[in-house]
Amino acid sequence: LPLEPDERITAILPVREYEEGMNVFMATASGTVKKTALTEFSRPRSAGIIAVGLNDGDELIGVDLTDGSNEVMLFSAEGKVVRFSESAVRTMGRTATGVRGISLQNDDRVV
Repeated sequence: LPLEPDERITAILPVREYEEGMNVFMATASGTVKKTALTEFSRPRSAGIIAVGLNDGDELIGVDLTDGSNEVMLFSAEGKVVRFSESAVRTMGRTATGVRGISLQNDDRVV
């Protein structure tokens, strides 16, 4: 997989079957979250496929497979915490940026 100099692999999710109803849930350091149907990733390319659009200075910090019924918790370096139902986040396409999962102040980051 060709990576740009500033890119790195954040997570690898082993998948046997691309089941309907399963999602890839992602979170970034700036507090953005995104849920994409697992089936959107069923046709990988040798050059890779985009999983999430990131703003400058942001980075993907966590990825997991979910079934749509999980509780999500985000923690910041400054001690802020938020908990919400995964169902509160709508399913988006692969290239979407995502939605705000936690509001952060100044230089605070999700850890």
